Amino acid sequence: MELKKNKKKKKVKKRVKFAVVIFILVCQMIFLPIFGVALAYYGPFTNVRDVLVTTAMQTMSHKYLATWFLSEEKINEILDKYKYIIINDEPELNDIVISDKDKQGIEIVDINSGTSRGKMMIVNDPSRVTLATTSKLGEVGETLSTICKNEKAIGGINAGGFGDDGGAGIGDNPTGIIIKDGNMVWGTKEKNIQHIVGLTKDNKLAFKSQPTMSQVKNMNLRDGITFGPTLVANGSASFKGDGGTGMQPRTAIGQRKDGAILLLVLDGRGAGGSIGATYGDVRDVMLEYKAYNAVNLDGGSSSSMNYTGKTITNPSDIMGERSIVSAFIVK
Repeated sequence: MELKKNKKKKKVKKRVKFAVVIFILVCQMIFLPIFGVALAYYGPFTNVRDVLVTTAMQTMSHKYLATWFLSEEKINEILDKYKYIIINDEPELNDIVISDKDKQGIEIVDINSGTSRGKMMIVNDPSRVTLATTSKLGEVGETLSTICKNEKAIGGINAGGFGDDGGAGIGDNPTGIIIKDGNMVWGTKEKNIQHIVGLTKDNKLAFKSQPTMSQVKNMNLRDGITFGPTLVANGSASFKGDGGTGMQPRTAIGQRKDGAILLLVLDGRGAGGSIGATYGDVRDVMLEYKAYNAVNLDGGSSSSMNYTGKTITNPSDIMGERSIVSAFIVK
């Protein structure tokens, strides 16, 4: 009889212990995130808060990660502290002397820089890099893989941006202008062009902030899109600090002084174990690889690199590759 009582007590104790463990786990699941959020936004680690705010406010659909916890005034104060301050934004294209040495070479380099990982494609012959668009421009986008396949390209990266009306993200509303094979195929009536980047007819990477349509026409572009900002101009950083844009997946295009094109994609938002990169991080990678000029392209879940028919970076979208409007491809 006593043995039965002891067994019963042990069962009760086990149930109590189990209940206590469950209770502790539930408390951790509920209160630790709350404590973490409070510490991040209201604790002494202002750098953590600033990164969270600048990252959230650059996204299309996750601004609530900042606006839920901070006032509009405080958010603007943080954004102003890290705003993009231009030092140099005028390229000297005469400094680019395209080399005839090993013009056919293409090199894929693994990038592991601080919080970000990704790939750089180095294309020695700049004439092989051209702009391609979705086959249904203005109607629906296509993945980078599809664009490369349609163009019979050896590889490429995403390029220009597009509106995300209703959060569909299908690439049906290109932003700014698109120049392809010397012709303006989109945005002919655009009045406020924030930034233009592209390759001239003599294969040099050119860019300009807030150009008029007349200035765009005088840039001698064979291929170009609206996006930016400039990261490197004439071998030097084009802005101070990190640009105040937080940690995001990033895509950029650059050119060395010998004419070689640098195509860079840095993963982010945890994809491929990479947190992401600021404008400053992308600039620093470009400078490390001897970019003489470099410009930021569309990033976020659009960031992707394709090579020999495969996606070799890690798009952050849960569905994989996102439909995009345009791409810089390698023929």
